[in-house]
Amino acid sequence: MKHKTRTERVYNKATGWYETREVELKGYTFTDDDRILIVREYLECDVSAEKIIKKYHISSRTVLFSWMDKFLNEIDLPPLQQESDSDENLQVVLYQLLAL
Repeated sequence: MKHKTRTERVYNKATGWYETREVELKGYTFTDDDRILIVREYLECDVSAEKIIKKYHISSRTVLFSWMDKFLNEIDLPPLQQESDSDENLQVVLYQLLAL
């Protein structure tokens, strides 16, 4: 998950030249891997959609549910945690999710 950016051309009065700069926008962009992790967290961690939306700055529930529809119909998601995993493995997975 990273901020959306836009390249702008700005006139610099001191030099008399146009310069380009990256401007950070309000929203975020998500890779397919990010989306899969978010969907898995929603499905397997018993977290409400509203909490997931706030945590990851998703624009609406519709976006989250469209990701679910896309990934659940296209591929079988491996479980976030297997039943035999220890608490330490769970902490590692959660840390990786929070690092996004």
